[in-house]
Amino acid sequence: MAHRKSLYLPALRAQMGDRIYYISFMSMKDVTERVSVTGVIHESEQLNDLIQQQLSARAPEFKDYLLEQNQRFFGAFVIGVYGGHPKWIELEVESRPHIELDNDTIEQLNGSIGILILNGNEKLFALDGRHRVAGIRQTLDSAEEIGAEEVTTIFVSHSNDEQGLARTRRLFATLNRYAKPLNKRETIALDEDDAVAVITRELVGNYPSFHDRVNTNRSKSIPTSDKKNITTIITLYDALDFYLKYGSARQWKKFKQTRPPEAKLQEMRQRSEYLWDCMNNSINALSEYSASDRPAEAYRHNDGGHLLFRPIGFMTIVKAMKWLESQVQSTQEAADRIGQVPMELQNPPWLGLLWNQRNKRMITAKENQDVATALLLYGAGGHLTRLKTSTTNLKEDLAGLLNRSSKDVELRRYIENH
Repeated sequence: MAHRKSLYLPALRAQMGDRIYYISFMSMKDVTERVSVTGVIHESEQLNDLIQQQLSARAPEFKDYLLEQNQRFFGAFVIGVYGGHPKWIELEVESRPHIELDNDTIEQLNGSIGILILNGNEKLFALDGRHRVAGIRQTLDSAEEIGAEEVTTIFVSHSNDEQGLARTRRLFATLNRYAKPLNKRETIALDEDDAVAVITRELVGNYPSFHDRVNTNRSKSIPTSDKKNITTIITLYDALDFYLKYGSARQWKKFKQTRPPEAKLQEMRQRSEYLWDCMNNSINALSEYSASDRPAEAYRHNDGGHLLFRPIGFMTIVKAMKWLESQVQSTQEAADRIGQVPMELQNPPWLGLLWNQRNKRMITAKENQDVATALLLYGAGGHLTRLKTSTTNLKEDLAGLLNRSSKDVELRRYIENH
């Protein structure tokens, strides 16, 4: 970044919790030139790209607002600062004849009023207000005069080490959570309290099967143009959310609102990694994909492909794994059993249930997904009682979805229960 001239900003110094912050204002021109929409808040470039993609179509709304509303006003922008050498110069407050201040007031004001100097080498990024920054940029392209107008800014320090990144992500998520609910993709990318989001990011950043091989688009479904990635980040999050969940829905929701102790987080992290270790050991397509640069299009194509490489199939396998894991000796045994069930979508038992051969697309209805999970569990030698169904009911449900008589439908076990 080219060196810019120093900015001298009148400011108030304040503290909340363990954070020191500075309240000031900047011209919209300076905001446009100096404040980026996001900064580097992840070590993984792929996850930072996900944040960059969060800019929605709302920027034009702010542009229209600025151009059309004379009584315009924005709330304060919260800006992260790292790098460079910002300086804080305190202004001394003294009593004057026209305004008499007692010693306690003078002591309170000294250290709180001053000048914040930004020398131009700092990196500034919007923690709260990123859509407004984008809107201002669009506005100044056609209305430069608005650049002289000023907006309130709150500066908070940021360090680029692991602890600093985590603090900044938590602040980002907190600000956006209470201003406007985070969507799921923002939660996955930013939330430092949701343990499932934390673990999902770690798997995407480090685990061989997922590193640079997870689609970070906003949709849970994977586009046909994606020839590389095994699944989507939302699917991975949802799968882990189901697999790791315990207690009632209310208890689980509350659990994800506060970061657990590191020991608990480590336990969940190890359990998640072990799940995929076991599946890598038992599902040939996954082990081949993980061990090579072979693209996902070898397992996901117009003729169907492998169950795991479709988001619905991905969820089906993880759900069946969780139920089967509770019925057998170990996670590895559950994976071994799952791995013996045929997983080519264009063949039974998935043809017509999850794969529409005529239209060359997945069948996404919830009832089809529920039957698929039960069918996979049964095929791997599991009991259906945990799913509150029976072989008779499963057979009737499957026959109905395939538009056949139940007499013409066979439930097959690919491994017998011990």
